[in-house]
Amino acid sequence: MGHTSIFPGPHQANPHVLLLPLPLLGHVAPFMKLGHQLVRHGSKVTFLTTEFIPLEDDHKDDDQLVQRFLHVIPGHLESLIRKANEDELTGNSRITSLVVDVVLSRDPIEIAEKMGLKHAILFSSSPGVLALILHIPKLIEAGIIDADDGTVKKNEKIQLSPSLPALDSADFIWRRPGNKSNLYQKDMFQYLLLVNQILKVPNWVLCNWFHELDPSATALLPNIISVGPLVANYGKSIGNFWSGDLTCLPWLDRQSPGSVIYIAFGSSSKFGQEQFHELAFGLELIGKPFLWVVRSDFMDGISIEYPDGFLDRVTNLGKIAKGRWIGLLSDEGIKANALQLKELAQNHAHEEGGSSKNFRDFVAQLML
Repeated sequence: MGHTSIFPGPHQANPHVLLLPLPLLGHVAPFMKLGHQLVRHGSKVTFLTTEFIPLEDDHKDDDQLVQRFLHVIPGHLESLIRKANEDELTGNSRITSLVVDVVLSRDPIEIAEKMGLKHAILFSSSPGVLALILHIPKLIEAGIIDADDGTVKKNEKIQLSPSLPALDSADFIWRRPGNKSNLYQKDMFQYLLLVNQILKVPNWVLCNWFHELDPSATALLPNIISVGPLVANYGKSIGNFWSGDLTCLPWLDRQSPGSVIYIAFGSSSKFGQEQFHELAFGLELIGKPFLWVVRSDFMDGISIEYPDGFLDRVTNLGKIAKGRWIGLLSDEGIKANALQLKELAQNHAHEEGGSSKNFRDFVAQLML
């Protein structure tokens, strides 16, 4: 019986990295930027995803999408890698490494280990999220949360890192505001317990942040490599699947620099009618120019209804855009901190001693 090795040949000059993100925009975008940076630093990259990336209303049930993807991956990933590596056209460019989304990582990491591939997880959230996931067992042991579904048993602030502000237990990421049952919470919490263990398995955990964002973050795991901020090459837009709403630009150009409050809540956050009205009234009371990004599915199961007369009253004050991304800047201290972080991020993205060096070191390790 003939045998074709799936392992890299002795003369392979550059690593060939297979990237596997969850097929949602917020996951695909950083993976695409990661891929461009890996190519820039000498790797060959294959990007593996579904034929269609869920957009807008197509991903209302992200939890089911994750479960379906987890169910499909084990039966196809190994055969795909074997087929790619057995194809004589690949020559000395066989797949040698796998970088997988932390959400999908359990089975792909096991497959990579079985096939002798080097493997890494991309963790694209913030250091605080990673710290919270890694501290879950300690929170259970301290009696702060329930071990079954993460229900809060002691309502107190938690200091996860000396570099991060104390976290209110109401802000634990497995809790969804307005959720009428704890079914989602339990499923999410149990999955994060699994992620807690998975993060300790791969050769590397690539993180989309830089050292100054949280100096203590690199001590959370021994195999962390900070590669952030992940940015596109030469300012090109990478990982965006639709054009932005540009109708607000003429209005923005007429505002004073740094004077506009920007409000957005990502691609999946839901608001109840009361929360939506509170935010609208708050913006009106502040009395400052604002740009509010409101998705078509922003409300939880109901159509969007602004407070009576709100749109007429804020005609000259604010603009409402059909978009998807969010942050809030009105406090001068927050604004100054954001500008400082922006400068640090730009320096790390471009200087030789920042994430560029970490990428070079990572690619060099892939070649060993």
